[in-house]
Amino acid sequence: MMGSLRAFSARPLADEAEANLTREAISYLGTPAPGKWIAGRVVTLLSHYFVAQQEASIAEAVAEDWCEMLEDYPAWALASACRWWMSRENPRRHSKPLPGDIQDRAHFETAGLRAAEIMVRLGPVISEPGRDALSPQDIEDRRQRAAEIVAGFSKRVSA
Repeated sequence: MMGSLRAFSARPLADEAEANLTREAISYLGTPAPGKWIAGRVVTLLSHYFVAQQEASIAEAVAEDWCEMLEDYPAWALASACRWWMSRENPRRHSKPLPGDIQDRAHFETAGLRAAEIMVRLGPVISEPGRDALSPQDIEDRRQRAAEIVAGFSKRVSA
């Protein structure tokens, strides 16, 4: 899914057209999943684990908690997070997840979106007609700043 965003290896956007395409991709890829979809995905995930019988009102409250915790994430990131939770890559896969567990992984899955948003905010390096061109030092400063920001995200995600 994230393949539609170009890789951000601390390389600034080339021009405004690339910035616009990146904004469109961010908008599309970052669209939060509908609550009903989240509820269905959570029921599917939890059905792999023991779930005690509970009153309908309690089940609804639990679903509401999950939906509230996950409402900001796109469906593709939540689906990836759920698949990861059950996979051999997760040493805790034998434990039933809590909403925060899936939220943490969905946050990891969307790191590329946040990097793309930063690159769009930094803007293209090639000036538009009528704007002053960026100096080579300005370009290098932007590259270094972008690398620092992306490295900061990486540290927070891996923690």
